[in-house]
Amino acid sequence: MLRASLFSLLLLAACGKTPSKGDCEKLLEHLVELEAASAGGGAMPADQKGELDQQKKKVRDSVGLDFCLKDMSVDQVECGLKARSLDELDKTCNKS
Repeated sequence: MLRASLFSLLLLAACGKTPSKGDCEKLLEHLVELEAASAGGGAMPADQKGELDQQKKKVRDSVGLDFCLKDMSVDQVECGLKARSLDELDKTCNKS
């Protein structure tokens, strides 16, 4: 569900202080929400919302927090949390 561009951001080597588990949880939730929105999840009929929620949970469970806790800096997490779309995430946060 997450695009390859997200993974390139997530796999950047960490520089500086390690983010907290709580911030990594927020980032993962935010990235899943951005991906769902870009795939049209916001326009989904109410009767399908439960299915979407299940899919989001599967993604969160399969991705986990290691990508963030081990490979990202606090600055990268903060940038990701501020992004309002996947395009903004790619343009602003995916710089090496």
